[in-house]
Amino acid sequence: MMVLYTSDPDASKAAASLSVNVGSFVDPPEFQGLAHFLEHAIHLGSTKYPGANEYQVFIQSNQGYMNAETCKERTTYHFTISPNAFAEALDRFSQLFISPLFDKGRVQKELHAVDSESKGNLQNLVEQENSVIRSLLDPAHPASKYSCGNLETLDSLNL
Repeated sequence: MMVLYTSDPDASKAAASLSVNVGSFVDPPEFQGLAHFLEHAIHLGSTKYPGANEYQVFIQSNQGYMNAETCKERTTYHFTISPNAFAEALDRFSQLFISPLFDKGRVQKELHAVDSESKGNLQNLVEQENSVIRSLLDPAHPASKYSCGNLETLDSLNL
């Protein structure tokens, strides 16, 4: 693990980011979009902080912002927050990866959120171009898979 730490006592925000070397290229063919779905599902609580959206509410109530993105070879999670809340935010953030909760009801809701995102992408010109490119690729190449995921590609997860 590589850690980069910087400190500026005059900064108006504190921030942290975590990248894992797993992205959409490792999605199994039968679960296209799995990495993206897990990017969403990891935010559903932890053993230490089990409340629904508890992490997001904490970040936002401390003038922060959180997001994540799944790329082909990595997934990155990050947040910014008021410096006085950074230590607690970092604990909440780390607990999502140490002991995540995958409550069935919350996971189902997040699966539908991913499906909604997928449907929204149908109107996006870049995504339409990507779809044409995927159709021309060797089906064995990981770039030929649908990386966003939807109810159809993730249905066999049996959640």
